[in-house]
Amino acid sequence: MGFKKISIQLRSAATGEAIIAAGGRVIVCKPGSPDLQVISSPSTQLVIANPLTPVRGLISFLIDDQVPTVDLYIQAPGGQFRTALGVTPSGPNEIDIDTDARSHDYVIPFSIADATANVEKATGIILPANAAVQPSPLIRVTAAEASRTLSLGIVGANTGFIAAASLATAGLVKASLVVTATLGADLRVQDSANAGDLVPEQNVSRAGSQLAYLLSASTVSAKGFVTLPVRLAA
Repeated sequence: MGFKKISIQLRSAATGEAIIAAGGRVIVCKPGSPDLQVISSPSTQLVIANPLTPVRGLISFLIDDQVPTVDLYIQAPGGQFRTALGVTPSGPNEIDIDTDARSHDYVIPFSIADATANVEKATGIILPANAAVQPSPLIRVTAAEASRTLSLGIVGANTGFIAAASLATAGLVKASLVVTATLGADLRVQDSANAGDLVPEQNVSRAGSQLAYLLSASTVSAKGFVTLPVRLAA
């Protein structure tokens, strides 16, 4: 088996300078899919963990030479987020990060191919300090499965942002407060003026925690992407 190398430096869109701070995470997925791509170390050619951690802003890994492209879901060291789809071994050599932007959509792939039904799956993405998760998460279901649900939160509290939202229909699904709330408890409060009424509220208490998702028991085919809006404080 042969390999092809992908090597990309993160850089500031404002200054053009390389981002060399420690940290950040990169989820590497198969093209057009939320399934994780097998990646290997450039130095040892052995399989490495996915997501990976950039080294001084450098994203570097090997893929099988039969893999045409990969999709990257990138959390920069400063907490900024962007996606890079259809990345080839021939380029790009740099990916620009808008380090001045405060509002970011964290795109989190989920797939039963990389998880176990009814077992929490840590994503590797850690909410940065001074981050506020906004109460408007969305799910794009790419492989629907009747009577199955997705939850999303942090490790050890995986229903905090989305609580058992249905995956029965392909397309866009919102977390809701209607009837049985699927907007997680970390993103809602009870209106003190009207006992029993739930209202959405951003969450600032989960900074430093790792995101995790949960696919319900007996899931065999469900997959897709969660968009989690995050605002970084100035």
